[in-house]
Amino acid sequence: MIRQSIDTDKEDLKQLWKSCFPDDSDSFITFYFDNVYKNDEVLVYTLNDQIIAFLQIIPYKIKKGHAILQGGYLSGVMTHPNHRMKGYMAKLLYASFDVMISKGYDYAFLIPQEIELIDMYAKYGFHLCEPNQQDIENFVLKNPEQWSILQQIFYEENGIWLEEEPIVPNEQKGMIKRLNPDAEEIHTLYLGMMMD
Repeated sequence: MIRQSIDTDKEDLKQLWKSCFPDDSDSFITFYFDNVYKNDEVLVYTLNDQIIAFLQIIPYKIKKGHAILQGGYLSGVMTHPNHRMKGYMAKLLYASFDVMISKGYDYAFLIPQEIELIDMYAKYGFHLCEPNQQDIENFVLKNPEQWSILQQIFYEENGIWLEEEPIVPNEQKGMIKRLNPDAEEIHTLYLGMMMD
C-alpha cells in the first residue's frame, strides 16, 4: 500500500535509510530527518504494515531562461534490500508523478547515486541533463530555508560556512522528467548543491 508518511514513521524511515545507505553517518541521517524530512512530502510503500520503500518530493523552482517553473526533487529514493526488484519502487515512482502532477509541477528531477541507476530511471521517462556551467541558463533555485539547510550540511561535512552557493565545477549529472506536456523539454540543468 502507498500512503503519505505520518509522524510515527520517522524512526522506521531512519532505520530503512541506514539499511539502504550504510555509508551515511548517523549524524547526517539525524540531520536529514530533523531538518529536511516533512510528512507531507514523503510517500511510503508498506507491506504487512512495514515500510519497505520511501521517497521524498522536495519542491523547488526551476529557472528556464526567463520562466520560473515548478519542480519536484526526488530525494532519499530507496527500497529495503530484501524487497528490491519486486516492482515496489516502480509503483512508488508512478504515485509520486501523480502527486506532482496534481500539484501543478512541471518537472521531476533527481541525482542518481550510482551510475547503474541511470538505466533504471530512464525506464520511467527520466533522461540525463548536462550541467550548463558555461552560461547558466537553466538552474534550480533554492528558497532561504533550503539554502540554510544546505549551508548546514556543507558545514557539517567540510567545516566551512558558505555565504553563497559556489559554482560546482564537476557537478553530478542529474536526470529530469517532464510532467507537464506544455512545458519545454530541458536538456541542460545546473543543479548545484542539492539535499540527498
